[in-house]
Formats: sequence, structure tokens, C-alpha cells
Amino acid sequence: GELNDLVNNEKAESFEYARYWHGYLIILRPLLVMFNLTQIRTILTCILIILFIFFIILLYKKSDIVTAIIFSTCLLGIEYFYLGFSMQGIFIFLIMMIASIIILCKYSKIKSYGMFFFIIGILTNFFDFLTVPVLTYAIPMIILFTIKYTKENFEIKLILKKILVLGIAWSVGYGLTWTSKWLLTDLIFGRKMFFTALKQVFYRSAGTEKINIFNVINQNINYMYVSFFISIFFTVLTILIKIWIENKKIKFKEQNTKDTYDIIFIYLLIGIIPIAWYALLRNHSYYHAFFTYRNLLVSNVCINLSIKKIFDFLTEKEEQNEKEI
Repeated sequence: GELNDLVNNEKAESFEYARYWHGYLIILRPLLVMFNLTQIRTILTCILIILFIFFIILLYKKSDIVTAIIFSTCLLGIEYFYLGFSMQGIFIFLIMMIASIIILCKYSKIKSYGMFFFIIGILTNFFDFLTVPVLTYAIPMIILFTIKYTKENFEIKLILKKILVLGIAWSVGYGLTWTSKWLLTDLIFGRKMFFTALKQVFYRSAGTEKINIFNVINQNINYMYVSFFISIFFTVLTILIKIWIENKKIKFKEQNTKDTYDIIFIYLLIGIIPIAWYALLRNHSYYHAFFTYRNLLVSNVCINLSIKKIFDFLTEKEEQNEKEI
């Protein structure tokens, strides 16, 4: 329609995308000078593969084989290796993977996690084209909670406070970077971008039509329900094989389960972040479900880690009882 208006010298109504930073072009433009589209996709896919291998090996070393399998199957469930074909969509996953790897390597040496997540929020908005930005907060947060906070003196109130503070730090970095683009575009080019951007935010949030949140969730889960079942199957299978190899037993009985319940509660709390995102951006999440479904990577990982924690509790308690006897 815009092309038809242009060639007929009619006023074209165009979607304004100056509200984004389009930071991905910093990398794509030099690549387009040196390589063709197929070669660039090959390069990006190779980078994804290298990050995946490094990430899973680190998870295995810092946590265990079950955690590594959980993240492997969940990433495969969102077509992780296909992301190299998406010129814009890949960068959110590059940020997510690199941030997670840094936490795995340096989690005890990072002095300020607030600043760390603030910077992640900035990079997310700068490089992303509003695909699945919450992944750069939620997945590193899951990694941090799993390998650091659960191994320290666990206090649920302190952990919830840290999750909230780091979420705010990420949101401030993300939000300030976005609004600064609107203001700079207004000041330099006089485009009235701030008003246009707010109008688009309202449209993508509620739109001119009322979209039920359950329809939004269903629209996205349609792309993921098979992946949920497959990842849970492999998680349980891996746990049972591990129990068999280590000659442990599972004994179902009532014991002091407070820490286990608290950890599972936190996993599930992080796991509903995609649902909150869908509620906030109903229009966007409904009509773009073909890529926003990847937000559910967070939910899938959290569900499987909760299952793992239940089995860990049962086998650890039984092992402790045997030692006492």
C-alpha cells in the first residue's frame, strides 16, 4: 500500500520505527559489505552454536547434568539454532547467552549485580526490535538464583528483594534507553517522536480492540505446548537415570520442606514473567505470537527446575536418613 501511494504521488501513511535504536545495524551493515545473506546467516548460526556449547558445559560444571539437560531441551524447544536466520531476533539471544555465561564464570566476582542488570537492560533496548526482551532479564536471573543464591544462606525475603531490585535495575536501563531515543529524535529532527511512541505503546498494549489475556496466552502456547511436554519428559528421564546410576532411593513422606517450597515458589514466580509481559503488551503478543512465544522459554525452564528441585529434595532426604541410620 505504501509503495502504491509513493509511485502515484499520494501521501503514504507509514509506520514510524524511529522510536527504536536499531543497534543491530551496527553489526549487520559491516557484515553486508563483506558477505551475502546466506553467509551472514551461517556466521550467526555458528556463533549461536559456540555460545550454546560453552553455556551448557558451564552449566554442567557449575550445577549438574540435569540442569544442563533442562536448558538444552528448553532452548531447542524455541528453535534456538534457527534464530541465526533472523537478522533482528538473534541479538536478544546473543545478549541473553553472553550475560548468562558471564554470570556462570564470574558470579562470585561481580561486585554490583544492580549495575550488571542495568547495563543488560540498556543493551537489550539498543539492539532489540521489541522481540522478546524479557529473556535478557529472566534467564540470567534464573542462572544467578540457581548457582548463587540457593547455595548461600537461603532467606526468601532477601531473595525476593534481590529479584525485585535487579528487575527494577534492568527496567530502568531498558526504559531510559528507549525514552532517550524518543527525546533525541524530537530534539534533533523535530519528528514529534515522543507522542508517536507513546501512541504506539498504547496501541501495542491494548490497541483499539479488546483482546482477552487468555486468548493471548493460548495464542503463544500453541507454539510451545509440545516443547513443554518434551522438555519435562527428558528432565524426568534424566533425573531417574541419575538416581538409578547413583543407587539412590525416592521416599515419599512428610518432612521439613520449607526451603524446597520457597525455592520452587521463586522459580514459579520468575516463570510467570512472560505472562505478565503478555498482559502488558496484549496486542503485540497476540499478533506476533509467531516469535513472542519464545518468552515462554522462561516458564519452561522454571517448571523443569521446579521438578528437579522436588526430586533433589526427596533423594537428598532419603540419603541423609540412610547416613543417620
